Amino acid sequence: MSSSINGTGIFNASYSRALTQMRARLDSLSLQLATGQKSQDYAGLGNDRTIALSVRGKLSAVDSYQSNLTQVSLRTNLMMTSLTGLVDIAADTRGDLDPNNYLLAGSKTLAQSAARTRFDTAVEALNVDVAGVYLFGGRDVDSRPVASASEIFDGTVGRDGLLTVIQQRRAADLGADGRGRLTQATAAGATVTLAESAAVNAFGFKLGAVSTNQPGAFGVTSASGSPPQITVQVMGTPKPGDVVRVALTLPDGSTEEIKLTASNNPPAPELVAQANGSQLPVGTLGTTALNDPMVGLVAGDTLTINGQTISVVAGVPGAGQISTTATVDDLMTQIEGLTGVANAELDPATRQVRITSTNGTDLAITGTVGAKLGINGTVKAEELEKHTFQIAYTGAGTVDLNATAQNFASALDGAVKKQATTSLAAASSVQGSRDFFGEPPQRVGSMPPETATTLVDGTATTVDWYKGESGAGSARLTQVARIDSTLTANYGARANEDGIREFMENLGAFAAMELDSNSTLGKKQYGELIERTRPAMAEDGGAASLRAVATDITQVAAFSQAAGERHKTQKATLETMLANVEGISKEEVAANILALQTNLQASYQTTAIISQLSLVNFL
Repeated sequence: MSSSINGTGIFNASYSRALTQMRARLDSLSLQLATGQKSQDYAGLGNDRTIALSVRGKLSAVDSYQSNLTQVSLRTNLMMTSLTGLVDIAADTRGDLDPNNYLLAGSKTLAQSAARTRFDTAVEALNVDVAGVYLFGGRDVDSRPVASASEIFDGTVGRDGLLTVIQQRRAADLGADGRGRLTQATAAGATVTLAESAAVNAFGFKLGAVSTNQPGAFGVTSASGSPPQITVQVMGTPKPGDVVRVALTLPDGSTEEIKLTASNNPPAPELVAQANGSQLPVGTLGTTALNDPMVGLVAGDTLTINGQTISVVAGVPGAGQISTTATVDDLMTQIEGLTGVANAELDPATRQVRITSTNGTDLAITGTVGAKLGINGTVKAEELEKHTFQIAYTGAGTVDLNATAQNFASALDGAVKKQATTSLAAASSVQGSRDFFGEPPQRVGSMPPETATTLVDGTATTVDWYKGESGAGSARLTQVARIDSTLTANYGARANEDGIREFMENLGAFAAMELDSNSTLGKKQYGELIERTRPAMAEDGGAASLRAVATDITQVAAFSQAAGERHKTQKATLETMLANVEGISKEEVAANILALQTNLQASYQTTAIISQLSLVNFL
């Protein structure tokens, strides 16, 4: 008979549990070694589970921010490329704005044709997209925000384009009689009046202040009344050189001044060149001798005008010569005898020698006499801006006030019509472009445009050049991405925001304006157009506003990049923290497994030996 040790002996329940726990511990350590993780669930982390949950939440947020930053970076980089392209277009166009580079092809210059091509490029830059997401439409990212360049210029069925809007605006500003919606200047006795054609008129010139340098000779009244009217009364004794100035405001908000100068001579032809000398010393008169120190001419001095030379000699003068003892008036008379010279005089008010060419003739003046009088140089015929009116005299030699007023009215009327065909035409084209690109677009209120007096909302009849979102608030806020717990990247843009719109409307105005086929008049119109569109292309003007938009986007990109660098550092730190909480040391786990295996093996061996014991074996 044999017996074994069991029951409450060696193989009791507690010993069995210990072996089971050691086996479970070995399995757990083996799993840790295989996965690199302390536990497969948060419960197994014990008190560290709170830290692990918190760190994982922060890592998830960082991943979300980095995903947003990737999107912001891609979009802002493309936006900066587009905006830089617009700035480059402004610079290239500005380089073409030279009034002397007047190469006309049809009704446009070559520079205008180049601007039209650049306009196409600008439209495409504003229609840039990323995977179908358009970047310059504000909150509307699903469709092209800007109409095609051909639609903008030429219109579509039932909707007019930029060319038509400008043409109608120009006709409305000019008026049926070509006076810019002013009445004809008329004289009643010695009083001249000029008025706006209607009490309320959205078009044409607006009369402003009137001034004179000789209040004793002219009584002036600035614009007043309804419709506004100015008056100029000829009184006293006007003298050559007396000036009356009339200020005009043009449709684009610019101002022009008509300067009328009294003269004893008939008005000069419109297209003449005029050389104005430097101011001679006080006391210089027409009767002053040429060798007087105030004039300073000496024998050997020469004056050459358009290849014709007058020489100063000490003795008796011959052909093409003048004596040093002759007077300034004698020299002026001899100059007037040259081919191509219409008038030469010493202005008694300014003490300047003034030489005026015949109609259409340029003046090229050289020589020591010209240098001393300050008249050397080349003057083109179309550069004359001066308007003169003739002082009329009675048979007794006194000023005929009424006749002089008639001459003044005629000169004023001619000056108004000249301004209307040049500066008004350019200003009207610029304003017409503003009307088209405005929100809402503005149109001439009735047909024919020459008699219209109001502007109306043209939304229903005009091409909608900008088709994106136009809500209230900053354009930057139309696209917002969370890039940190407390930071957002505001990178939205609208093609119709001020900096971009002003650039587009000025580039469009320059490309669209048609010039007069008369080369001289067309060149003058071109110069006025350049004067009005150049500021929008200048680095310190409109292009600066365009660059400001680009700067906004660049700052967002730089700000986002800095946030991305911070997130990289933060993510590395969080991952280290998480590894410390959830991860294991493989060396430590391996050592624990080895020790546990040793313990288990010893326990199993001991158990096996004891399990073989019996009373017989024991005895």
